[in-house]
Amino acid sequence: MGRIAAVPTPISAPTREEIGTEFLDLDRRIQDFAPTAKRYKIVQDIIRGWYVDQPAGQACVFEGRNYRIHVGARGEERFFSLKSKIKIFAKLGKAKALELFSITLKAVEEALGEGELDLLVSTAPTGSRKLVVVAKSQMERAA
Repeated sequence: MGRIAAVPTPISAPTREEIGTEFLDLDRRIQDFAPTAKRYKIVQDIIRGWYVDQPAGQACVFEGRNYRIHVGARGEERFFSLKSKIKIFAKLGKAKALELFSITLKAVEEALGEGELDLLVSTAPTGSRKLVVVAKSQMERAA
């Protein structure tokens, strides 16, 4: 006698209500964890600061009483030198090169000042939409 193949039960996509409820739960967890994550970053920076004078390619180890912290060698970062940027300008032309290069608002503010930045900067409503979770009261939920 032949075997009957099992037909998988289709899993329906979550409803908007289910997604919203999950987002509420995740949002609360993220908010609860935020102080821990902030402190973790601060402590990381403190520990990295202990080894600022070490050669970039040298890994280090901090020995505690009950643990070791391995501090890796500095990672490689790619960038264009000023000389390379000049070559890119020459090959692509000023307009195309400026289109490709990223000039940060912070860099312009530091170089020219906040007043000049305000005169030069443009804005457009192209950013991501902010999501804010507001829990309903028991009365609202009962209605």
